[in-house]
Amino acid sequence: MQTQDMHTNPLTYTDPSGFAASSKNFDYTVYFVAGIKTFHGFFRQLEKAIIDLYDQVNKTVCVKVLYPYGDASKGFISQSRNVRHDYRLRENNALASEGGNVVRTQAQSYYAGGEMVFIGHSGGGVASYHGAKMLEELDGFKVKQVVQVGSPKVNISPSFKNKVTYVYNSNDPVTQLGSWRGPVGDKLFVQNLDPSTIINIDTVRSQGKGLTVRATLKILGGHMDYFNPQRVDSNNIDNLSKTINAIWRVIKPQYD
Repeated sequence: MQTQDMHTNPLTYTDPSGFAASSKNFDYTVYFVAGIKTFHGFFRQLEKAIIDLYDQVNKTVCVKVLYPYGDASKGFISQSRNVRHDYRLRENNALASEGGNVVRTQAQSYYAGGEMVFIGHSGGGVASYHGAKMLEELDGFKVKQVVQVGSPKVNISPSFKNKVTYVYNSNDPVTQLGSWRGPVGDKLFVQNLDPSTIINIDTVRSQGKGLTVRATLKILGGHMDYFNPQRVDSNNIDNLSKTINAIWRVIKPQYD
């Protein structure tokens, strides 16, 4: 099965702009979008798991990590200021998003074919939404799903609500930032889902309400532990497995 992890190329770390996918024939291009102060390798376990899942359903996938606000070497204050600017934008003002424009540009550079999937952690979830909206509505790419993990809330356009899933731990302080309320006070119609139970997200979406799914995770640890396989609960289920379960339900190829 053809897969490609761009991290295997050393240019990923030294000069990301110098490395693009060697093929444009993949079924999916999956972008992992980082928030602030994120170190290289943060998504590594999640990347491997997602690649394996696509392989199991005989789909080819190319993955790439984006750092729209800079990586862990960048200053915290400037990164935080940029994220705050972006999550406070009005629902249809994606063009003004600083992180969103980085995602838009880099996603096109690293595009390897097929539908685009964005998995954004923390502020990366904000930039993912803005970038994905521009890529689909302005640039003509097909976006399958944006999954925001532990992200600040951001105003979502009604035209894009059925493409956004919000995954979070209720004890995560970052998820208390921002708002789902639009400029006229409308709130997104959301559905609480516990991904550890047998709930068919396909059925929820097929109701035709164009909703954003909100999945609550019970993870151990803090904001940086959503993808941590070392954090294991009393049922012997680790954080990474819980988070992957929630993500895969909405990005899996069988899902329409």
